[in-house]
Amino acid sequence: MVANAIRLTVVARRDIHRVMVMLGASRRFVRTPLLFEGALVSVLASGTALGITYLIVLGLANRLVILPSFLPWRWMLSFVGAAALLGILGSALALARVGREDRTR
Repeated sequence: MVANAIRLTVVARRDIHRVMVMLGASRRFVRTPLLFEGALVSVLASGTALGITYLIVLGLANRLVILPSFLPWRWMLSFVGAAALLGILGSALALARVGREDRTR
């Protein structure tokens, strides 16, 4: 999902990126914000998922005899960190794919 979102962003801003490269911007300068965008989208999505899950656990805790415990903080941080890394990887793959498509045209 992150790869498709970044791919759409790259396609929508293709002309801007070409102008930036023509004016002397390096590929790294053009790609870095897109990698950060992928990480940010993933972190927000994983944080939202954890928050919704926590609210569901709290809602169920009132109905259950045994109080369930939620994930430890280290696990949650690991989950969010892994999501950020996967977001960066997905963004990098999307950028590589768009780059290949541009070269074949």
